[in-house]
Amino acid sequence: ALYDLRLDPKHAPLLARLLEEGTTVYSDRPSDAARDLFSGAAQEMLRPAASARRQAKPASSGAPVQRIARLLGLKHVMLAPLRYDRGISGILAVATARLRRGDIEAIDAFALQASIALEKARLFAELKQQHARLETEVERRTRELTLAVRALKEIDRRKDNFLANISHEL
Repeated sequence: ALYDLRLDPKHAPLLARLLEEGTTVYSDRPSDAARDLFSGAAQEMLRPAASARRQAKPASSGAPVQRIARLLGLKHVMLAPLRYDRGISGILAVATARLRRGDIEAIDAFALQASIALEKARLFAELKQQHARLETEVERRTRELTLAVRALKEIDRRKDNFLANISHEL
């Protein structure tokens, strides 16, 4: 599954360039880009680490990503960084058969908007967690205060009884 795929910049030159420059990178060779990005990760997933160092040959040209690129006639690949306050949190990968003059800038703008949306979603989730923690704390403190008020009322009732008894005896 792609959701647990981890790319290593040592095995992915396009990714290394993106991380180094911090800007969108472009390739007009989608098969090479796919191989550069995924062959190292695929090799690491398919064989043990010791044999991974011995075998230098990249994944075959029949790799699924490369076959999809050929099937769809993809000719251009762009990778844009998805940023957050501490660096780069992910990559927006775009592959297309045609590239127009302003597409790279549009991808940059979209990546920035996606980064902002992801950061807002992260902050909103964090805010919800804080809110839940505060609600729990308020409920706990309210229970404590309610018990304290009951205890004070009981003490006040006993005091009144004591004074009433003393008055009666006097």
